[in-house]
Amino acid sequence: MSTVNQFWFLHKSESKSIQILLPAFCSLIMFVASIFPWLTDPLGKVYSAWSIPVDMGWGGVKVFSYGFCCFCCAVYAMLIALASWRDFPGSRTIRHRYITAGVLCLVPPLLFTLQYTYSNIYLSDVLAQHKLQSMLIIEHFGYDGQRDLIALKPFSVDISTVNYRMALFIDQLGLGYLLPSISAYLFFDYKRFIIVTDFPIRQENKNKKILYGIIFCVILLLLRSPVGLGCEYQARVLLAQGDYRSALQWLNIARFFNPSLNLVEYYHEEIGQALYYLNSKQQTDESRAYLAESYRMQNDYLDAYEELLGSWRSANTPPWMINEFDLTLQGLAEYTHPLRGPLLKRPINDDTALPWIQLLLTIDPNNEYAHYIAGRIAYDLDNYNESIQQMSIVINMSKDNDVLSSAYTYIGLSEIGLGNEIQGRETLFTAIKFDKSYHNNTAREELSGLR
Repeated sequence: MSTVNQFWFLHKSESKSIQILLPAFCSLIMFVASIFPWLTDPLGKVYSAWSIPVDMGWGGVKVFSYGFCCFCCAVYAMLIALASWRDFPGSRTIRHRYITAGVLCLVPPLLFTLQYTYSNIYLSDVLAQHKLQSMLIIEHFGYDGQRDLIALKPFSVDISTVNYRMALFIDQLGLGYLLPSISAYLFFDYKRFIIVTDFPIRQENKNKKILYGIIFCVILLLLRSPVGLGCEYQARVLLAQGDYRSALQWLNIARFFNPSLNLVEYYHEEIGQALYYLNSKQQTDESRAYLAESYRMQNDYLDAYEELLGSWRSANTPPWMINEFDLTLQGLAEYTHPLRGPLLKRPINDDTALPWIQLLLTIDPNNEYAHYIAGRIAYDLDNYNESIQQMSIVINMSKDNDVLSSAYTYIGLSEIGLGNEIQGRETLFTAIKFDKSYHNNTAREELSGLR
């Protein structure tokens, strides 16, 4: 055998092993991506790809999750590896479909991005509400908490703009979201590792037309939600120009293309703006929400609250109206600067904020910020039993280690205040266990005797 032939034989053997290992490795990456976290809620709950349904604004099927998408990509990549290993019916068709596999690997993260930034605005709204609660809680720790990749300020998050939705989305991303890009890169750059000598059987033109037709329909379906946001933006322009009737028509069209808009408060505020200027004497929930937002923009939270009172129906209040109350009552509570200031003035600020916090708990019992601030104010006012009760609720609600560390800290301090020294110190040690970043100086100073 000549030297050239020997070299060809060795190179061919090595290439075949890589043809098996490369797609197998990509398959493993996609399977791991389905298990790793894709999204971390601002309040600490972690979501894997299997726990996030594909919901582009028209309602999701729980079985059809991003974990299932990643699993299908993993199976396809493994089939490519098996086709390179040994022949089976159809192996010639699927072998070396590296570009197709790379495109499929990019589908889950692209859909996920589209879902949270364009298609399902309600999901972005939930993130924004939880982000505000998280930021307000962190501000009252008394020490530095976790810092985001993109810094945001409380009461400044506006999900009606793409920039804020993207900033929220990027801050909450998990490692699993990034892994499919690695598989896609390896598939797209396959020529660096593999020399392809045999090519898959070409599809018939009829099959190609069917495939292109399916792709075209999917693209049209995915464009539906951005079209809805485009209609909403056009309505916003008309509102600024004073053409309120045309703006209402565009808002209705926007809701048709993107039904998730009907679940967020800023969409109803835009409807309210049009309705208010068309007939200011006839008040509706939307027009009250618009006036409340106008007052909040001027930091006039009390007048905003008075506007919303006319829409409060405890038995039949839509979620977007509860969010309006959350924003207003949180602003009223923070306006008095609770848990801040000199020791002589601090109880006065706490007493002023407490009624608004209690009202917020009545309207929205699931508001984690309200329970945390209620517990902190109770501790400041030496109401230790109430502080323990509220912080216990926070512990049951929260999944964030920093929040848990702070909650256990004030339970421990309250136990010490009640005279239960041993139990209080044990609870403070629990608080330190959750403080993995060593930010909680309050618990450490108490245990060391510096406080």
